[in-house]
Amino acid sequence: MISKYRKQFNREFSQEKYNRFKEILKEKSGFEPAFRISESPLFLSKNFENKLLDASESIIDQIKALPVETLQKAIPNNLQGSQ
Repeated sequence: MISKYRKQFNREFSQEKYNRFKEILKEKSGFEPAFRISESPLFLSKNFENKLLDASESIIDQIKALPVETLQKAIPNNLQGSQ
């Protein structure tokens, strides 16, 4: 985490900004979050962000390589759509 951004965020935090953030989420998604939204975002270095992105892409590639039959087993029967 980059501490200077964490300190700035903490200094500038307000309930009004938090409420506006929740309003924006609802406007964009059409849903009101059913859980408390994190008030402490992570401020990551570009290097660490790139590592996370690389790892995510690797996981996605591995999932895409699985046979369809294997992927279907991961979806509960009551949530599978008709094909």
